Formats: sequence, structure tokens, C-alpha cells
Amino acid sequence: MKTIIFLFFIINVSVANSQQLDCPNLFTLNNTQYCLKLKWNYAEYKFKNQVIPSDYLSPVIIAPRTPSAQKNYSKVQIFIWEKNDLEKVSLNLNGFRAFPYMHMLNGHHHSVSKKSYQFAWQENLQSYELSGLAFISMPGCWSITWNWNQEKNSINESSQFVPIMSFENLNEQQNTAVSKNCHELHETTANPSEAPSSKHNH
Repeated sequence: MKTIIFLFFIINVSVANSQQLDCPNLFTLNNTQYCLKLKWNYAEYKFKNQVIPSDYLSPVIIAPRTPSAQKNYSKVQIFIWEKNDLEKVSLNLNGFRAFPYMHMLNGHHHSVSKKSYQFAWQENLQSYELSGLAFISMPGCWSITWNWNQEKNSINESSQFVPIMSFENLNEQQNTAVSKNCHELHETTANPSEAPSSKHNH
């Protein structure tokens, strides 16, 4: 009997993992279920008004007071498809807007200025793209979040977050601390609309 229960547990876990791989982030819009997936690209740095790929894969953290010439800006592609679409055809949904968001340990959660990064649908890539992301190191958890038909980087009760649990340029110990912060903050912030939002520009 114990063997049967154990096998049932393994099967359930395997099915759950498979479903998560097929649909990493599930959300509903107008009674339709969609899947969202992030694909991190190489970070970029700026040199003489040019944007150049760096040696780091995104996401990368930026230490406070890092000179602009030494900053690595993260870049990510965002793919969205209908959950029931086996071919996972990427969709350009009207009104969709993604942006970086910081949950702070001290409660002063905030987005960043829209002028500090770029967000657009890339027809040639058949995906959205967020670039120029300056993930400044601070006590909290960075996330990619999104809203609908909003001019501001605002969150509400329907907002969802994809927390960034690790950064490519941090060591294992540092990433463990990042992951711990994210777990604690996203467990305690059950309703995003209740989180205070004060815009900081980086």
C-alpha cells in the first residue's frame, strides 16, 4: 500500500512539473487562459551612445553607485500563448504592458520610470521584449510584472509577478539570499494591490 501511495505521489509531482514546463506562468484575461514565458538574453552595456552585448547572460544585478559605463542592462523576451494551443503560437495582446517591479523588505515597493527601459512587441522575434533593465541591488526582490491598458507602471489585484530568484553575476551564496527574500516577500504580499507603490528612478 505504501508503495502505491509513493508511486501516486511521484506521478502527481511529475504531472505538475510537466504542466509548469508547458505553461510556466498562467493567467486569465476575458475568461481565456494564457501562458507566459520569459527567455533571458545577453545583457547589454552602453559605450559612446551605442548598445553593445555584454559577456553576461541576463538577468544581472547592478551594484549601487556603479558608473554608467560599467552597468550591464538586462534584456528579456516575453512569449504569450493560449493555454490550449499545442503549437504555442506567440500572441501580441492588445493593452499588454510588462515592466520591472521591486518588492522591498521595508515595504516601500516600487516600479521604475518608463524612460529607464524599453518595452515593445518585436515582430521579427514574435515576442515582446524588455531591455535596458537596470536591476539595482537593494534589500528586496525584483520581478517582472504586467498590467492591461495602463499608462503607468501600476499594480492592482489582478497583477501577477514573476520573481527573479537568481542573477547570473552573483555567486551561489548571494543568490541564496536573493531567493530567500523573494520567497518571504511573495508569501507575505498576498494581495499586490495592498502593497504601497512609490516610484523610484534608477
